[in-house]
Amino acid sequence: MPRGHRKQNLKKKRTLVVKSTDHPLLVDRLTFIAAIVEPIMTIPQAWTIFRFHDAAGISLTTWTCYLLLGGVWIWWSIVHRQRVVLLYEILYVILEVAIITGGLMYGAKW
Repeated sequence: MPRGHRKQNLKKKRTLVVKSTDHPLLVDRLTFIAAIVEPIMTIPQAWTIFRFHDAAGISLTTWTCYLLLGGVWIWWSIVHRQRVVLLYEILYVILEVAIITGGLMYGAKW
């Protein structure tokens, strides 16, 4: 090998190829539905707190962590233009804020 030449790295880069379709796949539709249904399933928790003015058994630490991590997911979904994740996280953050607020008002523990 002549002086000054370096051995080139000949490793191939592996990339994931995903076929684009003109119509949404079943998994896409189910993901969109889950992004709406899952936050809705949290409504009874918030409802119970505000209805009975009781946040016993609610961990403010847990819900605050959910809220902070939700911020990371919102940021990620904006950067990567993932609308379903953004929808899910915005809905869930609204409920997390409601539960944290109710917890602070009605005696939840840290």
